[in-house]
Amino acid sequence: PMRRLFHIMGRAWSFVTANLAGEHFVINNPGLLPGFLQQAQKELGNKGPLKYESKDIEGCFPNMPKPAIREGSREMLKMITDATGHTGVVVPNKDSEKCTWTTRRKDGVKHIPFEVMIDVMEFALDNTLIKDLDGNLWRQEQGIPMGDPHSPGMTIGTCAWMEHRWMQTLTRDTKSMFRAARYMDDILMIYADSPTFHSSNLLNNFNSNCYTTPLKLED
Repeated sequence: PMRRLFHIMGRAWSFVTANLAGEHFVINNPGLLPGFLQQAQKELGNKGPLKYESKDIEGCFPNMPKPAIREGSREMLKMITDATGHTGVVVPNKDSEKCTWTTRRKDGVKHIPFEVMIDVMEFALDNTLIKDLDGNLWRQEQGIPMGDPHSPGMTIGTCAWMEHRWMQTLTRDTKSMFRAARYMDDILMIYADSPTFHSSNLLNNFNSNCYTTPLKLED
């Protein structure tokens, strides 16, 4: 039953991270990258020569701070509710069928409220146990629960929350000079190199302030 529950939660979190509200850099499919590059060229190409930064969130899964996971996941779900009114995810019993926000179906689906997603997340964060080769049990104290199906979605959503929070500190003019995309923990930022835009300030700010410590960016 626990394996099945975590599998359902993994599908629910993946659906949520594909439909996040707010200002964030999430792309859930690497196949979307060409479209992102074309859009960046269209929106920034007339503002100066385009340059880029390619970054990785070093050790994202094991270093993700648990307080940020808890706060970020709650906040991103609340933003979805505030923006759309949705309060849960409909997960079909068949893995071949896609999740939805709502359905008229009464059979063959599970209705997963956001509150239940949060409850399972809290349980997993506090009760991830690993058995070593000698049979000893270890409790994971830091980072995303390793191996859980909902961990990727929790990671993507928490990073999106950090990005949204950072974006709120920028002016409209600064936001108009760059575009960013993140797949899992890999980030591509495209920016216009204009004499009137201090791109170095943006990059320093991004590298230092976007993601919560101990997370840090590396080339």
